[in-house]
Amino acid sequence: PADAVFCSGCARANQTQCLVCQGGYTLLDGQCVGCIDDAAFVDRYGNNCFDTPACSDDKFRDLSSDEACCKCKGGHQRATPFVYDVKPALLVTNEVFGRPVPRSAIRYSVDETCELQKYGLAIDGITGALIRAECTEFVPYEESDKKYWYWKPKVECSETITLGTEPFEVTCDITAHQSETLNSTAELRVSADFFSYGTRVLIVDNDTVEEPLRNVQTLCPANFGLFAGKDECEFKASCSPDTLNPWVAIDEVDGRLIARPPPATAGGVTGL
Repeated sequence: PADAVFCSGCARANQTQCLVCQGGYTLLDGQCVGCIDDAAFVDRYGNNCFDTPACSDDKFRDLSSDEACCKCKGGHQRATPFVYDVKPALLVTNEVFGRPVPRSAIRYSVDETCELQKYGLAIDGITGALIRAECTEFVPYEESDKKYWYWKPKVECSETITLGTEPFEVTCDITAHQSETLNSTAELRVSADFFSYGTRVLIVDNDTVEEPLRNVQTLCPANFGLFAGKDECEFKASCSPDTLNPWVAIDEVDGRLIARPPPATAGGVTGL
């Protein structure tokens, strides 16, 4: 599952647990943690972290395996970096989608100046997912002498919150708390409008050149029903850079984006 914590840093897993971590990660308490062994460590028998047979707090040359070795929950640990997978929000339907990738923690917080709630949005404090702010309250908590903020579900609530009626864009810093000492922060940028294409990227295949009529690629705007049948509704598009205009078009009636890429040339990156 993409939103499972055990998938973070994992190379091979089944439906319930990680079996093998990626390089540079160590499986600790069911989760892959970024970690590097302390190269200075050897036990009294000359074994390094890889070869030492057991974890111990017994020190040799001022280092124990518990302090120096990743498999013993020591070593040099680092928080797992993540980004946000976010789709543009729709004002009329109040649909939102956003999640951390990978999901690396079971607690998420936002910076104190975050204005998500102003637009009827919130971050799930457990999964890090973008949600509507219905039946939640913005509360602080302290950890390691620092104050963080998160949305806490209300016990009894029946309120309904919408995204409003005006397009907007809001940016917040979201922190994933893997442990008391491992935190990673990523930027969340949410935009909302009356319609969207559900993605910011249109990938064009070379097959569209060979058989343009059969393989024309299109993206249809979500929530187009809002404008359907209105005489004054007319879609237009402009591209930046304008060299894209010959092969990116828009259907003025239904808003479909139509891509017919130019012939590919050998080597390099073209059409940018």
